[in-house]
Parts: sequence; structure tokens; C-alpha cells
Amino acid sequence: MFLTIAFYQFVSLENIDQLQAFILKFCQKNNIKGTILLASEGINGTISGMKKKFRNLLNLSKKIPFLRIILKTSNIKNHGHQKILFIE
Repeated sequence: MFLTIAFYQFVSLENIDQLQAFILKFCQKNNIKGTILLASEGINGTISGMKKKFRNLLNLSKKIPFLRIILKTSNIKNHGHQKILFIE
């Protein structure tokens, strides 16, 4: 089963290039697809991936405080997609 998460958070971000590279590498490793926009004033995105891979995202959020906030306030759709919603 696949999950889709839509999120945004107004938060002051620094080192955006490094953060973007880190998140991209994580998503590629976990086959999570979609779009995540980073800016100095916050983050916005919609991503989709296998439910079991999103557990890795929960573990990652323990290391990145604003991800923890995003996951708590996200619009998580859990209606069991049979395939991933985004392509490369």
C-alpha cells in the first residue's frame, strides 16, 4: 500500500542547498516520489511512497525538528493506493 502526504510549514530554513541534497538522497533511497519545495521561509510538498518506507521518514524526523512538526500537522491520506502516484 502507498501513502500520500501533503504538507507545508512556515519555518526559517538555513543551509537550504545542503538540506535539499539530504532530503533528495533520502527520498531516492526510499523510493519516495513527489515534490518538496524549500525556501528561506519554509517548506511545501506532496510526496508518495510505500507505507513501510514512510516509517523511515518518521525515524528521520527525530533528527530534523521541523520534519517532526510537519508530520504532526500534515494532511496524511491513507486510503491504500495500489501504485505510486508520482513518476520520476
